[in-house]
Amino acid sequence: MRYYFPAIILLLIHCMQGCQHTPAPETILFPFLEKNKTGYINISGQIIIPAQYDAGGYFSEGLAAVRMHNGYYGYINTRGDTVIAPQYDYAGAFYEGIAVVYKGNQPLYINASGKIPFAALFSALSPFTDGLAQVKGFNELTGLIDKQGKLVVDTVMSAIGIFEDGYAVIQQGDSTALIDRTGRRVIPFNRYDAITYAGEHCYYVSQPVPGTENSIFMLTDTAGQVLKSFGNRGIRIDFPFQQGRALMTKYTENEDSLCILMRNGREIFLSNTSGTVERYGNRIFLQENNYYVLLDMTGRQLTPAHFQDFDHGGFINGKIPAETADGWGVADTSGRLVIPARYEKLLHSGDSGVYIFFKSGAVQHFGLLSSQGKELLPAVMSTFNRSGFVNGLLYCMINNRQTYLNTQGQVVWQQKDTSLQPLNVDYMQRNYFSGWGYPSASSVNGEGRSENYSRKITPAQGFPGAQVLQVIAAPPGKDTFNETYTGRAVYVVNTTPRSFVFNASDSKLYIKTQALTSKGWEDIEYQPRSFCGNSYHQVPLDAGRYWQFTAPVYQGAVKTRLRIAVTYISVPGTDTAEEKEATVYSNEFEGSINPGQLWRKEGYSPENIMDPYYE
Repeated sequence: MRYYFPAIILLLIHCMQGCQHTPAPETILFPFLEKNKTGYINISGQIIIPAQYDAGGYFSEGLAAVRMHNGYYGYINTRGDTVIAPQYDYAGAFYEGIAVVYKGNQPLYINASGKIPFAALFSALSPFTDGLAQVKGFNELTGLIDKQGKLVVDTVMSAIGIFEDGYAVIQQGDSTALIDRTGRRVIPFNRYDAITYAGEHCYYVSQPVPGTENSIFMLTDTAGQVLKSFGNRGIRIDFPFQQGRALMTKYTENEDSLCILMRNGREIFLSNTSGTVERYGNRIFLQENNYYVLLDMTGRQLTPAHFQDFDHGGFINGKIPAETADGWGVADTSGRLVIPARYEKLLHSGDSGVYIFFKSGAVQHFGLLSSQGKELLPAVMSTFNRSGFVNGLLYCMINNRQTYLNTQGQVVWQQKDTSLQPLNVDYMQRNYFSGWGYPSASSVNGEGRSENYSRKITPAQGFPGAQVLQVIAAPPGKDTFNETYTGRAVYVVNTTPRSFVFNASDSKLYIKTQALTSKGWEDIEYQPRSFCGNSYHQVPLDAGRYWQFTAPVYQGAVKTRLRIAVTYISVPGTDTAEEKEATVYSNEFEGSINPGQLWRKEGYSPENIMDPYYE
């Protein structure tokens, strides 16, 4: 299920999710939007810094990155003073006194004074954690540096895992090793062909048997000393060791078995199952015949198999939203329902002790419950930040207004002005041009069929009569983009006697907006890639028909000219390698953008298997 937020609001949420630490009380400020400008309120909803910035992130270590009137990012303190001048296309939060900023698409490190502490000539930089940061070389391989800029691990690694218990798995080609925080290899390359963290200074490893295709599977310590051998029987550590116990699946030719594995190597058999298993601390949810049973970490069954689902965020403060045949309620660690199962859906909202419940009517809405089951807020939220309460406030939408709620369900701040505004962002938009042929038409492949069908051209449209495939960008009008921003109609019109065929990915045609820069025409939108082959297909636009789309009206610090580029198949082929494509362009129109729109793609993670896109 998707929870829709407009692009500007997503930018706020992204900033909030990236800075979920516990700052000093005087630095707990929350970004808000009014008339496309960002300001900051305190936890009581009092405006501390008026809405004057084009974008702004959460405060971290006393500073917040904000995009100012010139389209570039600088940093302000909690009084609203500019402490680092606006000069960056994009800027991240401070961690351990250092932030990642970008000039063009080149990342740099700066300290809280705005100085560059050391040269970091890499293609990608990550924030520092416990004095180390991952970097990527221009060879696209990964390394580690310390806070003096010294390479702890050279940029020759295919991958570097996160540090667990002071150690991290590194991979170079097909070989893996284990390093400590100094970069020393405590388990060298080529000893094991795979090393996987198993919790509490243990690792699950496999070692090939020379002259065979078999491997020996073992549990080792951080020095590579074998704690237990499983022979050539495949296993998987489903959940690492906690308090001396791990969950393990053992494979046989006929069935899989789930076990609790003790640090001394003893195994407690739980079930022959291929069902889902989840561990949260000392509790296990095990699926049996489409229902879940609750177990403790001795294997003792605490409930019958009557849970149909549960919040996969796990237990928080000893409680978890769970579903039975009667609906959703809240269970404790014994499986007892402490809030009766009478809701359509319940979710955690962080560690606030407040739950979010769903209510479906003509449109689904959401409300708040206390940990005792008292309704704090009726179902009036249309969307909410899925991270829940951050530093005591929940960001949501009520009556199409951006809103902050406290843990008592009270509104502490709500947007006053909801008039349409242009889209003012600093990243490339993902493709939104979806189209299909006729309602009855089929496609070669592709999921996510669009209901934006092509339409028959009539004299009333007033399209130019030339027999060409043409793209027309209309002036801004009554159209709205995502029901939130000022939009303009874009028409792809076929006034020729022939059909045109377009490559598509789940109905998204290869259409994008471009901006004129000193380098020529550059994309400010992009087509994300899909790992699912069935996403790719073709859509026809027959003679005498057209598509209508709505594009956002962009607003930024840099005035320029814009156009729409539409790619179609000019020469069909038996496969995409043999096809030839051509591009047709719309009329040019005046516009404005921000520097980050020319290169920055926001991070994106697929929500489920039906969302097979990345980039």
